[in-house]
Amino acid sequence: MADADIIKEDQSMNTYQNAKFSNEILKKIGVSNIYLVTSGFHMKRSVALFQTFGLKPIPQASDLIDTEITVFPNSYNAAFTFVMLKEVVGIWQVQVYNSLGMNK
Repeated sequence: MADADIIKEDQSMNTYQNAKFSNEILKKIGVSNIYLVTSGFHMKRSVALFQTFGLKPIPQASDLIDTEITVFPNSYNAAFTFVMLKEVVGIWQVQVYNSLGMNK
């Protein structure tokens, strides 16, 4: 892939804005199928937001999360539990906002 094939959106401050601003750029050039690269734990919410704007993201996780099953809790697993809970709430928020017509 040539550098010219990569389009960078650099105005957004969050995932919603990234999806919105990317959609505006991609509409101008007539593209709807894109590779969406982000963290594995953040992928589901990102895909939902990009789909909200009519894009067809092809998910490409930039990382793999590997936690351990332990008898006692450890800080690494606790930190990822918090991150995952935030993502679950974020996914619900996207769904509620979409159903109320608030995203777009």
